Amino acid sequence: EAEVCLHDALLDPALLDFLPGDALRIDVGKRCEKHGCTQAGILDLLVEYACRGLRVVRLKGGDPAIFGRLAEETDTLASRRIPFRVLPGISSLNAMSSASGILLTRRGVAAGFVAVSARREGGGLADLGAAERAKLPTVVFMGTKVVAEIAARFIADGTAPDTPAALVFQAGGEDETVVGATLATIAQAAEAVPIPPQAPGLLVIGEVARYRFAGNAGALQGRRVLLTCSDSLLDRAAHLVRDYGGRPLRFPLIRFERAAGVRQILAQLGDYNWVILSSPSAVRILIAAMKEFGLDLRRLPNLAVSGPASARELAGHGLIAAIQPESEFGVRGIVASFTGRVAADDRILRLRSDAATGDLAQHLREQTGAQVEDAVLYHTVRTAPETLPEFDAVLFASASAVDAFADSWGAGALAGKAVAAMGEPTAKRLAAHGFGQAILPTEATTEGALRALAVRMVAARMTTTGENEP
Repeated sequence: EAEVCLHDALLDPALLDFLPGDALRIDVGKRCEKHGCTQAGILDLLVEYACRGLRVVRLKGGDPAIFGRLAEETDTLASRRIPFRVLPGISSLNAMSSASGILLTRRGVAAGFVAVSARREGGGLADLGAAERAKLPTVVFMGTKVVAEIAARFIADGTAPDTPAALVFQAGGEDETVVGATLATIAQAAEAVPIPPQAPGLLVIGEVARYRFAGNAGALQGRRVLLTCSDSLLDRAAHLVRDYGGRPLRFPLIRFERAAGVRQILAQLGDYNWVILSSPSAVRILIAAMKEFGLDLRRLPNLAVSGPASARELAGHGLIAAIQPESEFGVRGIVASFTGRVAADDRILRLRSDAATGDLAQHLREQTGAQVEDAVLYHTVRTAPETLPEFDAVLFASASAVDAFADSWGAGALAGKAVAAMGEPTAKRLAAHGFGQAILPTEATTEGALRALAVRMVAARMTTTGENEP
């Protein structure tokens, strides 16, 4: 419901997807020594937009009550009698402990903990002496840039150099990284790990830092799986990777934009007996366009889809596909499903992306004698990620994503990696770029591709270790 959102930098960007499309988004994030907006500026913006009568959301990257400047903002609003409410967030402290297995109050190890800021007001290094630490584990916020200095102070104050220590970056996120060492070696250990610049992190000092979840359960055993598919498939793919015990890395290489002239195409739907939608994205874009243009979904003719994923997308809108292949979810499967179901004078409209070929329309004409027309519903647009993260396996859901990856990083980037393709066209494009043979599923769906990847990894592990059971 937000009309204005003032958001921090240290939060999952996917949260902003919940904002209305026309909401004003203002980045007021403050990172270490890089302030996009001063605290006074944030207070002025809160008051300004609220006094305009707009609904303002102040979106924080964690729990605003822990080193989050909550008091300054609520006091300012209260002084101006601007109504507000606070919805508690999850602190990076909580996320780090629960997600990593560094349980700060592990029974028999620690009965409590200390959380302090490494920075005092004005930017100097805070007092981290024995009075603040005692014998409890200590969690240091905002100290990743001065780890060596912090460690030296702890050791000088009497903490044993071999005390366990850990740095946790991006706590609770899909790209969480934990660096474990001792107090004497933690700074050096952190230098050897590729951490994105300005990545938020917490320093944990104490016996609890030696404990964490193994993260090697399931078929994927904690392996990092790069997901190059479009946003429409990412959530489902990430969920499945986690189900198999892996770590999903969202890395979309393409996105979809509705083509020009779609309104005219949809206005003529009544002229057709059938509409073919060969991807979940086609379903989403079609339904969204009809709603935007005020078109009644009951005007749709008989619907045909290429597989279960598209059928599920339709079902989410209360629509049922009259034709759906039972096994082969490609051109041959759709053509076989239409055979014997249409008359020679039927008109069929296939709505597709600009990257898809016209093979399906041609085969349908030849096999059924029907009048088949192709229309571009959406365009495939490449995205441009800045860096390629560390990963163990990768999923390609389209030939377009393969092309984008090849142009940016080349075949060498996949050396030694497990590569899964959602279908034969994608696998052929991988081979054409010299990426080698891909893992292919029995059914061309996200579920099928990731299951095939998981099965292959289990089989490889059994071969290597001599295990008798999967």
